[in-house]
Amino acid sequence: MTLDQILALHPKGADAATLRTAITTAEEMQASLRLQADTAKAERERNLLTRSDKELQGLERDAVNAVLAADRIAALLPAMRADLAAAEGREALDDLRAEAGLLKEAFEALQRWQATEFVQIKAMIGTGFRLEEAARNAHAGFVLRLQDAYARQEVRDAGPLGVPVPSMPGNLPREAFPNWQ
Repeated sequence: MTLDQILALHPKGADAATLRTAITTAEEMQASLRLQADTAKAERERNLLTRSDKELQGLERDAVNAVLAADRIAALLPAMRADLAAAEGREALDDLRAEAGLLKEAFEALQRWQATEFVQIKAMIGTGFRLEEAARNAHAGFVLRLQDAYARQEVRDAGPLGVPVPSMPGNLPREAFPNWQ
């Protein structure tokens, strides 16, 4: 492999996925080149006495070229990994920025609801609390007056009240919203 071919393994300005693929490709190529170098060296050693000088020099040259290319890839890999780390950092920040935008939108939607509908809900619940309190006070006051009145003989002699005394209804606002202020 030529130096330009090796340098071309490193995509500049690429995203993290492209760089991961490029690193994997470079590592596989490096392993393949180391295997080629080992194979060429082994063949040269096996054939020292059976091949011509030219053939042995060719095998030696093949081994040296493969080792050189593998070493160059090894030298290139740290820069590729550094670019990958930088790309992953940029992409993580981009993801966080996008998520922060969604968070901002969620907060703004909540604030709009608080400014409009929640104000109405609070007013309605407040009205319910006041009505419940008034009903409780009216009921308690009436029951006390009724007890006081029927404690006197002349009222008892006059007969029964003749109207139903309502009891407090169920599903009251304070029961539904016990912690509401």
